[in-house]
Amino acid sequence: MLLVNPSQHRLYVLDANTGKERHRLTISGQPYDMIFSEQYAYVRTLLTERIAMVALASLQSESPIIKYITAGESPLAAVANLPRASTMAVTLDGNGAFFATP
Repeated sequence: MLLVNPSQHRLYVLDANTGKERHRLTISGQPYDMIFSEQYAYVRTLLTERIAMVALASLQSESPIIKYITAGESPLAAVANLPRASTMAVTLDGNGAFFATP
């Protein structure tokens, strides 16, 4: 199970069976929204244009793999009213994602 904590710039990875914390990952920029493809969890932040891609297969290891991509020219926090729906969507084949930007 993955949980975002914007105020602490964290992504928590919990063991679904025990509820115990497996990882506490830092995602700078206040992680805000998350979606899943077959291989990645995509974590969008409020304060940066970067989206963290967390390799789901690596969550069982000691050091999860996080890659970053840029979506757009300004962060979500730059818009007057945050969108109510997610600004991300998984591709039809489940292997990638689309990102709407302000």
